[in-house]
Amino acid sequence: MTAVKVRPGGPPRQHVLRLSERVVETWFGHHGGNNLEIPMSVVAVMSLLSPPHEERQAAIDETAGMSPEAFGGVMGVLWQRFVRARPDLVNPVWPFVRIWVGSSDSYRMSDQALAAAKAVGDTLLRHDLFSLADNRYDVDLLGQVLTELRPKSSLQARGQFYTPPDVCQLMAAMTVLGEGESVSDPALGSGGMFRGAAQAMREQGLDPTTVTWIGNDIDDLAIAAAAVNAVLWNLGPNVVLGVANALTEPDWVGRAVRMRNEMVSLARNAMTLDLLRGVEQLIQGAAAEGDEDRDGGDEQRDEVEDDRVDEPVVGDEPEPEPAGQTVPEPPVAEPAAGPSAPEQVVREQVRQRVKPERVEPAPSPDGDAERVWHEWCDDAGVVLVVDAVGLEGS
Repeated sequence: MTAVKVRPGGPPRQHVLRLSERVVETWFGHHGGNNLEIPMSVVAVMSLLSPPHEERQAAIDETAGMSPEAFGGVMGVLWQRFVRARPDLVNPVWPFVRIWVGSSDSYRMSDQALAAAKAVGDTLLRHDLFSLADNRYDVDLLGQVLTELRPKSSLQARGQFYTPPDVCQLMAAMTVLGEGESVSDPALGSGGMFRGAAQAMREQGLDPTTVTWIGNDIDDLAIAAAAVNAVLWNLGPNVVLGVANALTEPDWVGRAVRMRNEMVSLARNAMTLDLLRGVEQLIQGAAAEGDEDRDGGDEQRDEVEDDRVDEPVVGDEPEPEPAGQTVPEPPVAEPAAGPSAPEQVVREQVRQRVKPERVEPAPSPDGDAERVWHEWCDDAGVVLVVDAVGLEGS
């Protein structure tokens, strides 16, 4: 097998700009279409991989030799591992996951789109994607790629503007978060402000994984990118992300917390495929609920608010009792005194730490190529997601 030539990336932020341009050129050059979640999902899951330096060339060569079908199978395996490792992020990241592992026919991509996705993967590796793993706290590749994929007219119509990393860093440095605090951004985008805040904390010797990060955006692809970035930037297990119009849906935090808690609860006893089916059902139900909320009047909105107040604290849920015994009702969150009570309730609701079972590699249809990817995922994907973030058993 002939070794594929890799072009050095250069300084991290310039590398991100050039890599984003190459991804866009590749996707549209191969007539991938307007389903931007496909190239975004490839960039996202491959960004989580960081093989040892001495094995990176083998990764590129093996990927170049894969068929589009085999590449698609690998993408599915990697996203299943993400789902098992971070069930709390499944709802926001679902636009990326569903196209590779969703059971609905509406998620199926064409052969042409699959070939374009494979070409994007090849482009990422030929242009030195793996070198960004050493600087992942300093860059937002996903945000830049999403900005480049969308025409400027579309971004302006949506009112979306990409905030440069230096600006995020400067703004975050003005008010450094303390450990155990919470931060909320109702127009999060891909999470650049969270990245800046986390870096500002690290520069002060503080641990950003102790913070509760609450974010929302009207753009589901931006929030999916923020979910993956939360892992890449090591923001910890207390992350709540929602998709809503914060101006017209005042309960977006409560809804995001409920969805997160349902996913984590489902993941406790579900195998991967059962979990994915359950995720589809929950998300479809939540979408219907959201439509009802937007169509209903103040009375219906009050009922939703009442339901939110009675939400139990997930971290305090009792273990299931044996058959025949009464299962006690879970305790209800008590608001803390003072003006910070709402934030305290949210922090208590989201502080659930789950260490999932390890997912063994599936049978490999493509021989050594998929085996190598499994091993790298073990070393740098799931292990990174679980161990580096410091998740604890519930």
